[in-house]
Amino acid sequence: MVRNFAQATIGLLVLGVVLATAKSWGTDPLPPPPVVSAKSAAKSAALPTQLAYLGVGSCASTACHGGPASLPLKWQSSYTVWATLDPHAKAYAVLTNPRSKEIVQRLDGNDHPEPWKVERCLACHAVQDGKGAQAKAWLADGVSCEACHGPARNWLREHTTAGWTKLAKNEKYQARFGMRNTEDMLPRARQCVSCHVGELNPNGDVPRNVNHDLIAAGHPRLTFELSAYLANMPSHWDRIAGEKTNAEARAWAVGQVAGAEATFALREAHAAKSDGIEFADYDCYACHHDLKAEKWRKDQFEARRGHATPGDLRLSTWYTGMLPRLEAMAKVKLMPPTDSRFAGAVKGLEAWIQTQDAAALRSTMAHIARMGTDAAHWEDATQYYLALLALDNAHRDYLKSRAHPPAKLDAEIRQSLASIYRGLRFLKICQDQDGNVTIDPDCKPPLTEVSKMDSPRDYDPDRFRAELKKLTALLTNDSQ
Repeated sequence: MVRNFAQATIGLLVLGVVLATAKSWGTDPLPPPPVVSAKSAAKSAALPTQLAYLGVGSCASTACHGGPASLPLKWQSSYTVWATLDPHAKAYAVLTNPRSKEIVQRLDGNDHPEPWKVERCLACHAVQDGKGAQAKAWLADGVSCEACHGPARNWLREHTTAGWTKLAKNEKYQARFGMRNTEDMLPRARQCVSCHVGELNPNGDVPRNVNHDLIAAGHPRLTFELSAYLANMPSHWDRIAGEKTNAEARAWAVGQVAGAEATFALREAHAAKSDGIEFADYDCYACHHDLKAEKWRKDQFEARRGHATPGDLRLSTWYTGMLPRLEAMAKVKLMPPTDSRFAGAVKGLEAWIQTQDAAALRSTMAHIARMGTDAAHWEDATQYYLALLALDNAHRDYLKSRAHPPAKLDAEIRQSLASIYRGLRFLKICQDQDGNVTIDPDCKPPLTEVSKMDSPRDYDPDRFRAELKKLTALLTNDSQ
């Protein structure tokens, strides 16, 4: 379900969206791909690998996944929803717009930049064939079905048979088939973070790494959060059989773990470089801010007094700040997210989430809200908000599944979350009909948006803490 507050949350995350829509970036006409996408299946034999891609044409028939969106089962219209509503379908088109050309020009000094031919761009904006070479026949498909579900040559026919649904997971996801497991939350999350957080050496392919050079050239910073992104994606999947109603809470918890796992791997690789420094690993707003002394920056320094000296860089906590808190709540060992027991620990985390009924979800929210009153930095505060939002959505789902209407207190909690959000969002630079420029959070007519501010200059940690105290009082009353 697409949710109003989760939709609003994307405003917070706009700097981190890899696949910006054509409406927001604008696109030039697509350069013609060597082969029309619908005919791409015929070209699969040209690939040197057995696990070959077939292109979206192999999924698009009405008898498969190309039915109208009105069909009762979402899998019957998966292709239709993806092609018409999902920004991943425009991922290749984004590479043809002026902003993409400017990014490549700034990086390479190219007088005639063609981002749609640059492999480090295509690594996330198009399907890879498993060896780094791009299958040109389906470049225009963008991030298509097989980008997430795996090259279809060896499972396309099998997955249409009656026996396929009877196969156990370990049989479906054998290497010989090449189908990826999007059924379980951890592999699903890892598939998302491989682009939306990064991956330095995916099976020997071109690195997916939005480093500081790329950000400085104009690429959005990656600030991904799984539950918010899934809530904002047009759903082309049916709820997995047996999946309980707190799926959004599971997406939040497992997404935190998967994001941290990818971040630690990137940082380890960056540290191995000759200079050992990658500025994208650090707090952007420690350097990028107004010259005025903002109170939240002073508070952040005071919080680190004794652990840091002036000039020390603060590592970004966007993907790592909640992990120790998750450990404490679920009583599982998640740090560091690299040892052999990690997958088992995540199962323990999911088992804990699955036990959360309505009262437990509210109790967990109250615990997180109390912890969040110590947050000084915008990144930490925003992660607390995203956690609370996901858990509140799970609570609403829980009540709905049991035909319980939301209580008055539920509406008050929702309003409290909305107030917290308003203190975290970035402001916009707006212009009126006479050309006068003003700063406004919404840029509603007759104002028009000129650009977004790229830092949380309006964030007030005292206001955030006060809002969390109000929310904690509401949640505590609800749990009694």
